[in-house]
Amino acid sequence: MEKKYDHFIVRYLTDELSSEEKDSLMTWISASPEHYAYYNDFLKVWEHSSSRDADYIVDTDLSWNVLKAQIKKESKQRYGLSVFRSADFYQIAASIVLVLGLAYLIQSGVFWSSDANITRQTADRGDFFYLPDSSMVWLNKNSSLTFTTSFDGKERVVYLKGQAFFDVKKNPQQPFVIHASGTITKVLGTSFDLKAYEQEDVLLTVVTGKVAFTAQQQTLMLLPTDKGVFHRKENTLALQPHDTAEKIVAVTWIKENSYHGNSIYEEEKMHPMHYTHHTFQWHSNLISQTVIEGMISSSAKVCAYHTLYLKATYISKKNKVLEYPFTVVGQLEPGGHLTYKKRLPDWFKDTKEVRIVLEKVDGVKN
Repeated sequence: MEKKYDHFIVRYLTDELSSEEKDSLMTWISASPEHYAYYNDFLKVWEHSSSRDADYIVDTDLSWNVLKAQIKKESKQRYGLSVFRSADFYQIAASIVLVLGLAYLIQSGVFWSSDANITRQTADRGDFFYLPDSSMVWLNKNSSLTFTTSFDGKERVVYLKGQAFFDVKKNPQQPFVIHASGTITKVLGTSFDLKAYEQEDVLLTVVTGKVAFTAQQQTLMLLPTDKGVFHRKENTLALQPHDTAEKIVAVTWIKENSYHGNSIYEEEKMHPMHYTHHTFQWHSNLISQTVIEGMISSSAKVCAYHTLYLKATYISKKNKVLEYPFTVVGQLEPGGHLTYKKRLPDWFKDTKEVRIVLEKVDGVKN
């Protein structure tokens, strides 16, 4: 089977694969971290073989001896090196100068400096941590996430088993890709919840940004509040219908399961004013009324807020100052926003200026 994918990878790099063969290769690459590492090693050799310095002189005998010694030493540890044991591969590689590229990599030390995999695993308690690119991950109970010590490839690739909430640092030049239970989630920078426990349907809930959700050669583009589901038994990908009465609770499990002690949740809960932002406009004498239209947005990562206290201050044409407090009630989700429209008392009609201040915010109830 591996010999087949040796040929597929080379033909993919030379743009000779049919669409069916390409689908087969992509499915195989995404099936496990080992397959991805195998492909990535292949790609490194290819790229460096075409980009080495023109005046670089390859000592092929030395490189070959070093390579054989390294293969013997790490054959039981490094899955990707089995690619070099295929006789057919040598014949193909010679035609596309991969041998020269390999020699360059060995002598420059590039090839053997590839990153090791790290796996963060949870049992009956969740975990919170940062990835090498400063993206944040909340890993739920009985879950695991595998990634490399640094993201130095064309993509930031991770492998999820279980459930995690991701707040991905934006990088348009290096997409963030999650492989989970036969699905591929691809983003540039956004936040979303991905639930992919074994034997269960895979559920993706988007909180901010845009997310591409792929399975079985189907792709959904999901926007904030959208939910995509991959039905395992039917092998189908679908957009889950919206329930107008349902609030987006993608991160409820974070607040309910062992995360009240994590620093980000506690910081957002204790200092909600740091994470809420208010904009408004007012319409004076609109049908003998003064109407305020405003929006309150949240930059919080975890904590939701439910009651927001505001104060309207007006200055009359005679420079008299009066104040009017009012409340906006609703669920302000992490990264979300609430809009409101408020008619102020009649004595606001005689105003030359109105100011609205957000004075207090209550967090979600524990």
